[in-house]
Amino acid sequence: PPGELIVNWTPMSREYQNGDGFGYLLSFRRQGSTHWQTARVPGADAQYFVYSNESVRPYTPFEVKIRSYNRRGEGPESLTALVYSAEEEPRVAPTKVWAKGVSSSEMNVTWEPVQQDMNGILLGYEIRYWKAGDKEAAADR
Repeated sequence: PPGELIVNWTPMSREYQNGDGFGYLLSFRRQGSTHWQTARVPGADAQYFVYSNESVRPYTPFEVKIRSYNRRGEGPESLTALVYSAEEEPRVAPTKVWAKGVSSSEMNVTWEPVQQDMNGILLGYEIRYWKAGDKEAAADR
């Protein structure tokens, strides 16, 4: 949901998990910020971290770095990756929707694309259709 940053990673191979108290240190900041926040994620098999903050807007870019640690200290830090907070669903429907029957089993549907700040990546459109007289609940996609 909006307001959350979810960071996933692949755990290190067992051959590199030396010593007791193994885990991961995750450093993250909003892109353009100077202050890094750090989260300690214990456990050799840990694979994700969720940061929740109501002030995080949808699809906000974050810079993220990760390193492993154990009781003896910390390992080297990864390169910085760019990760985005959770997306928000589109709030505007396409306009100028038009459909024309091409044959008994085909139709041509056109529309004006959505023009807005999507707060995420628009992956596509879903077209639902049903026979006249049927209920929308019976629609195909």
